[in-house]
Parts: sequence; C-alpha cells; structure tokens
Amino acid sequence: MSLRVLQIHNKYRTPGGEDVLAQMERDLLVQHGHIVDQLFFDNHNIPAGWWHKVKAGIDAIYNFSSAREVQSRITSFQPDIIHVINFFPLLSPSVFYVASRNRIPIVATINNYRLICANALLFRENQICERCINSWFPLSGIRYRCYHNSAIQSLAVTLMATVHKSLGTWQRKVDKFIIAMTDYGRVKFLNSSLHLPPEKSVLKPNFVADPGEGIQPREDYYVFFARLSPEKGVETLLQSLDHYPYRLKIIGDGPLRSQVEQCVQKNPNVEYLGLRKLDEVMEIVKKCRAVIMPSIWYEALPLSVIGTLATGTPSIISDVPSFLELIEEGTTGFHFKTGDAKDLAEKIRQFDSRLKENQPMYQHARQVYLRSYSPQSNYHQLLSIYQSVLRHDT
Repeated sequence: MSLRVLQIHNKYRTPGGEDVLAQMERDLLVQHGHIVDQLFFDNHNIPAGWWHKVKAGIDAIYNFSSAREVQSRITSFQPDIIHVINFFPLLSPSVFYVASRNRIPIVATINNYRLICANALLFRENQICERCINSWFPLSGIRYRCYHNSAIQSLAVTLMATVHKSLGTWQRKVDKFIIAMTDYGRVKFLNSSLHLPPEKSVLKPNFVADPGEGIQPREDYYVFFARLSPEKGVETLLQSLDHYPYRLKIIGDGPLRSQVEQCVQKNPNVEYLGLRKLDEVMEIVKKCRAVIMPSIWYEALPLSVIGTLATGTPSIISDVPSFLELIEEGTTGFHFKTGDAKDLAEKIRQFDSRLKENQPMYQHARQVYLRSYSPQSNYHQLLSIYQSVLRHDT
C-alpha cells in the first residue's frame, strides 16, 4: 500500500545529522513507492538582532505563521500521515495541533534531549548534567544560560517545553514518538518530567546508506571523525597521544580546532584532514584499524557509529552508558574509561598487539550493520510504525 507522507523539518543553521536523516528517510520511502512531500523551515531565515531572537523564542512556544503554512500544505497535499523530524524553533509544537484539527495521524522523531534539557545534550561545563530532567519548570537551564549562552533564549526553550507539558501536548497531540537514540536515552525520557506514555514511544535507530565493506588487511592508522567540541572527548583523544605513539587521522571542525592544529604541529603521527564529505570519510574509515569515539556525554545515536559498523570497522569507545549498548566489548570493539586518556592509549596499544586475534571483529561489525542499521532494515521498521499509527487512528 502506497502512503502519502508529509515530512516536516526545521533545519539548523549548521547542517547536522537530523538534516541528513530527513533526506535519507524521504529517499527511502520514495524508493519503495510512497509519495513524500517535504515542508522545511530554515533557521537561516531568523534575522540577526536581539529582538528577532527574542521573537523566535516566543514563537517557539506556538508559531502561528508556521501553523498556517502547515495547514496550507495539508490542504494541498492531503497526507495520510505526517512525520516531524525536528520542530524547534521555527515550526514549534503548533504543527501537532494543526495535525490534530485535521485528524491526520502524526509521528515525531526525537534525536536529542531538547525536551528535557535546554541545550539538548545533558552536558554542561564539560560534564554530564541532569539537573533539569525531573523538574517541571527547570530553572537551572535559565540560570546557567544553557541555550546559546543566553538567559533569554534559555527561558524561551524552557517555556516551550513547560507550557506543552502543562497542556498535555506530548501525551494528547502526538500519536507516536520515534526515539532515534539508544534504549538508555529512551529510558531517560520515560523517567523524566515529560511523562511520555510508553505505548506512544518506540525505539528506532537511524541508518546510513551502505558504503561498502572495508579492505583487508587494514592500514596502520586510527580515525576520529566528529565535531571538534568538548563533549566529543577531543581533549581525551589528544592527551592519549602522550601515553602511546599511534598514527591518527582527525576529521571534523569545531571550537577545539586550534588545539588539534597545535597537536599536529608537534606530533608527526597526527594528521588533521579538516571537514570532509561523508563518502570521503567512509573511504578513509574503510582502511583504518579502528575508529576512536571518546565522547564524554550521553551520545544519542551518532551516524558515525552506524557508518563505522557499515564499513566493517571496530570502534574503541568511551564507556558512557549510551555507548555501551552500541559496541559489544571484544566483539565489535573495545571500551575504555570515559575521560581517561591513559586507558584509551592502553586499549589502542592492546589493539595493535593483537591484530590477528582482532580479525573477527571486522566481520562482526559488518553483520551488526546489516542486521540493525541498513536502509532495508530501517524501512521495515519505519513502515511498521506508520502502519501501527494508521491502524490505531481508524
């Protein structure tokens, strides 16, 4: 049965994983014969200046202009179902009310912790922060200026989440939440002040197109590819080089770029490649011994993990709880103590010393991808969610 799916998404100023996800899911549905219309909002359309930022914050609670656009698209396209990838800030929860008035089933993807944390990361001052998870009106997010280092903008985010908790929006106006995270992340939401109904939330991982399996034998280097920011564990990564001299390629950009460049200047084993297109990154990963993921926050479900598995490449990851369910110790990679540069270096040294014993990891990683994170696997999961919502609506 062919479905008419209206996909709605608020794009960020800096393109991220959610933007990629929206396009990949659209292409996946079209390939299987469904009709997909896209209605995108873009943060680049927010004018500069403090007043416009304040207005955008107020509109994040309920944006009447966006609601009219959604209504117009529903009228012209007549969808069977609406799928919202991201509604913050320009779209706002108004989309759920418009869908409800039109009796259109609606699903929403949760890719981060925005609804229970102003900065969406559960991370502040270089450490995990859970102050706001169980607070009905979390003042800490405002006090610590957690959104864009602005008390006013943080207040707007907090009001958006709190107002709609009070209105019961999340319980009454959304038919299904697709939690594109780990089960650890899902439990955080279920046990939060958001009170998501368990029957309305389903865990569905993201996916990546198959980049093909990596070569054997692998070349003598490791790879880190992510945003160069504190929560990604960049400092732990750089410090590990002081404990064990391994070859490393770093891919990405961000606020810690200068630290990476300084490291490259004094360490001939390190190569900084800057930002690269995804297909280029995957070609580099296909040849490496392993990918290093030293994050110190509760990662949701980064595409970097899925892409690494797709190439049949093991990972050396920090032992943050959300990561532990993604990479199995000794089967698809190794864990090290979060933030412990010396332990990371030791795990890399052990990997180098056991190259022959590690060979089955490459096959295991590839099999995990094919079973859980491939486009075909994801399509069946997504379609099943749509069908369950449509059956319930009828």
